Amino acid sequence: MIEEVSNKNIIDVNKSNQPHMVIGELKPEFRNGEWTYLESLYDKPYKKSWSDDDENYEEYIDNSSKTIFLFYENEQCVGQNKKTFVV
Repeated sequence: MIEEVSNKNIIDVNKSNQPHMVIGELKPEFRNGEWTYLESLYDKPYKKSWSDDDENYEEYIDNSSKTIFLFYENEQCVGQNKKTFVV
């Protein structure tokens, strides 16, 4: 399931950024009014980690020019993607 960042789920931002093995990617798609995703597995998994940032993620909530999409599986946040829109 894909959700846009909100007051309800902002605590999940960056949860998926803990060091971990990357075995593939989720490709989100909005089709016929619904969000779906395709899973694509890599031939060679690799370890990924991110540095902390000081960004104010509350600025993304209800913002028409930028947002964060959170990806959930079994009610656990498994990924995220920041998007900026030209308005």
